[in-house]
Amino acid sequence: MEYALKLLLTLAIGIVGGIIANKLKFIPAAYMLGALILSATWNLSTGYTFFPYEFRILTQILAGTYLGLSIDKRNLFSITTLGKPISIILALLFINTIVMGFIVHRLFGIDLVTAIYSFAPGGIAEIAIIADSFGADAGMITAMQLLRLMIVFTFYPFLLKFMENKGILKTNRQEAKETKLDTEPAEAVEEKSEANLNHNLEASTLSFKEKAKRCVVSLMFTAVGGLIGHWIGIPAGAMVFAMGFGVLANIIYPKAYMPIQLRFAAQIMAGVFLGMRITMESLSGIAGAGGAVVVMVISMVIFPPTIGYIVHKLTRMDLGTGLISAAPGGMGEMSLLAKDMGFDFMKVSITHLARLIVVISIFPQLINLVLRMVG
Repeated sequence: MEYALKLLLTLAIGIVGGIIANKLKFIPAAYMLGALILSATWNLSTGYTFFPYEFRILTQILAGTYLGLSIDKRNLFSITTLGKPISIILALLFINTIVMGFIVHRLFGIDLVTAIYSFAPGGIAEIAIIADSFGADAGMITAMQLLRLMIVFTFYPFLLKFMENKGILKTNRQEAKETKLDTEPAEAVEEKSEANLNHNLEASTLSFKEKAKRCVVSLMFTAVGGLIGHWIGIPAGAMVFAMGFGVLANIIYPKAYMPIQLRFAAQIMAGVFLGMRITMESLSGIAGAGGAVVVMVISMVIFPPTIGYIVHKLTRMDLGTGLISAAPGGMGEMSLLAKDMGFDFMKVSITHLARLIVVISIFPQLINLVLRMVG
């Protein structure tokens, strides 16, 4: 009973945080960031929180469903252009990992294995487990990896919003409006954009009962995919397969539908999950990392945006999509951010999935090779 009460209170805190952030208007990805900040604050001040792992799976399924039902043939065809951007991003992220690791090792005396794995852009748990098998300090690596995620999720939304306001980059919605401005009134463009977002042109005319029916059928379909992905055990498997089954749902069930409220729910739950990972113990670990923290902050603020810009210049990927694709955050969270801000979330999803797989499977072998080379 107590766990149920804690869970309800934790979710309520996240909902309140998301709503407040959304009301403030100036916060990008408001529901996710608001839930993250308030739930982390509540967790640090009271500790009276509970968010089971199963809800992380549910979060991935909801996010995958929302993204999958938003994918059309144009998105699918765009995958064929991702080979070059993914290669550039992974190569530069690996170089950044090695260089930053050596800098921290030289400046602060941290052992080289621990220093390098502290900057590896993969999942926190996976990187800590891999590094521990090499005799590294898993506690410090966990703290540094958490710091990396905190920087990505708090800095990049505001960076993108600032660049959008300054006209440095444009969202897909803005480009669509400008393209059609001479032929259609702005109201019509906005109406079409919203219709495409829900993938259901007549959704607004449906009864609540019909909407609920379509939503339940769609969620049942994608939930099966999400559970299969989780069972297989690939990185972010629940989200990847839920998204894939969402695309299939669009093909075999044209009435597939997901209300925008569930999109907000996915963002809030993602924010709560991230907020729960910020504890006094993790903050103490970050504080104990000393100068390495400063290097991490500088690294995350400078190099991923630089990588995103390079990808934009060398490939056909738009700047906003390139920046989010190069930012080493969670696949689900970065995909939701891309969708929320009007960038190509399909490319972001595929790029981050490739990053997670390569970092877990290939990076350790390359890191081991570098360590052998330097003795």
